[in-house]
Amino acid sequence: MQTNFESPQNFASLAGPRSSDVQTAPNVDKAKVEPETAQIAPNQRLIYAPHYLTGGAKHSGLIVETSGLANVAPPPITYRPHLPRALSETGLVSEFQFERVIYAGQAHAQLLPNGARAGISIGDGTGTGKTSTLVGIILDNWFQNRRRTIWFSVKADLIEAVREEFERLNFKIPIRLINEFTTEQSILMREGIIFCTYKSLIAKTKNGDWRVDQIMRWLGTDGLEIFDEGHKAKHAFADEGGKATHTGQAVLEIQDPIKYPEIRVVHSSATVASEVRHLAYQIRLGLWGEGTSFPLGFTQFAEEIEAGGVGAMEALISNSIRKRGLNK
Repeated sequence: MQTNFESPQNFASLAGPRSSDVQTAPNVDKAKVEPETAQIAPNQRLIYAPHYLTGGAKHSGLIVETSGLANVAPPPITYRPHLPRALSETGLVSEFQFERVIYAGQAHAQLLPNGARAGISIGDGTGTGKTSTLVGIILDNWFQNRRRTIWFSVKADLIEAVREEFERLNFKIPIRLINEFTTEQSILMREGIIFCTYKSLIAKTKNGDWRVDQIMRWLGTDGLEIFDEGHKAKHAFADEGGKATHTGQAVLEIQDPIKYPEIRVVHSSATVASEVRHLAYQIRLGLWGEGTSFPLGFTQFAEEIEAGGVGAMEALISNSIRKRGLNK
């Protein structure tokens, strides 16, 4: 039987999670809070296991990670997700996926030096159940009364995979394509998910109406932004050999930490950045700007990391982002 979030009679009972049915799942293993991370050969690939969780459903597939990442433990878990325990007990969401949901919530609880909420970058690929993870993050926010999400994707028909995942988890949340609304219109949906392609994001009318403005009017001050296949915005930075793309610039605008400091941002892409400059769109990781080692901004960051070569970029990901729990 599905829990139908669209039915008016259900809104009162779902106004907030009850301690009896929404708990941390899986449980935090306090005995594992300060693990000793063994040093591993540089080129070795290892089977991945969550660091601080026990009791959850094991993931159906085998997950491996590079030794460079395995040598760096994420921070201890301090965040308690608001999800029905049954999702773990029935195996609908694996321990691996729950860990990502937890670290997303923990990242969003952090404030960057500029006062904006931190985001998270999830690099999971095929076999990890990425859609389940992203749906879990939406549900965690839903049960905390943050019920508006914008989901960016490369193709409009991928909306069906998202719908199917909610159905698999026995939930039904309103989800509509952005193209159901003209750019001049207001989005007439009280709560739910707006599904938008990166191509649609940059749409403008002859009068100058922009999808970005339309989306942000609906999303409000503390909505959730999911950038699935976020590497599509990798050309957000204009270097000497080219110029920034409209998509990259729109992705920067919709995350603007000054205009929208309370927005919660999730980047999801299995495509590794081949150049430092391809990280420009991930402005919610606190890698450059006020209060960082690169106070002059992204240009300074890119130049200094590029000068350090591949080793500097790997150290950046493992030591700066992973240790703070902003990368999974």
